[in-house]
Amino acid sequence: MLPLTADIDYEMRLLARAVTAMKSRAQFVVAFGGITTDGRAPLSSYAGTVGTSVHGLVIEPCEGLGGQALQTRKPVSAIDYQRTRSITRRYEREVNAEGIVTLMAIPVLVEGEVRAVLYGGHRVATQLGNDTVSSAMKIARNLSWEMSVHDEVKRRVEAAQGERVTGIAPSADTSSRVREIREQYAELRAIAQSIDDAELRLRIEQVGAVLIGRPERRDEALPRLTPREVDVLAIVALGQRNAQVAHRLDLEESTVKAYLASAMRKLGASSRFDAVLKARSIHAIP
Repeated sequence: MLPLTADIDYEMRLLARAVTAMKSRAQFVVAFGGITTDGRAPLSSYAGTVGTSVHGLVIEPCEGLGGQALQTRKPVSAIDYQRTRSITRRYEREVNAEGIVTLMAIPVLVEGEVRAVLYGGHRVATQLGNDTVSSAMKIARNLSWEMSVHDEVKRRVEAAQGERVTGIAPSADTSSRVREIREQYAELRAIAQSIDDAELRLRIEQVGAVLIGRPERRDEALPRLTPREVDVLAIVALGQRNAQVAHRLDLEESTVKAYLASAMRKLGASSRFDAVLKARSIHAIP
């Protein structure tokens, strides 16, 4: 399991990438954001700032535009920040020092809780167009999704490692628990293929290795299955047909057939059922 500092560092990198996207894709002139801690959001990532007035600024609930987003859990914006009277003036000096006139603040929600706040701004008064708002909201949703996947990976690592240490599984019968592990493994493989983040994919693969008790050192004489072949076999092992596997992995059915045929050839399997058994025997799938 990664230490807490590693989790924080990873979320900071996710935030920094989202802030950069706010400037490049949503086309804000300036962007910044912060991860929430105890209900507050210390700003830690910036793009396009000309000074340091907002660097390290701690956003309190109900204070300023970001504080309003924290409190209401809804996006808020101000076309002319200095003249907007629906927000408190606590951060007016810092905003003025950065020359920001139009500002938008978006809370990033994970399971109903605000985990971060993203800002995008302009140094002239301007109406925020539909394309800008849509892009900004998509960036916030992507950040929310990445954080939720990270949380789920961490939860499953902790659960799997706890079982390995204690040797005690949850109070379900063994066959039910094995089925659950196989379903979790297949789901993790599908999740891993839907994201672009190489570091997060690696963490998901590490979770999978823990779930199936894969040896740390691999026997070089064993067949080498590709990641996609493992993905397909993991779902076939749940009794899914090729069309269902294709839908779950977002592949063409013909592509699934090709991966399955390749895996069967490598494993020396005479059927899909035999392929699953042999893949389990080499700890490729649970």
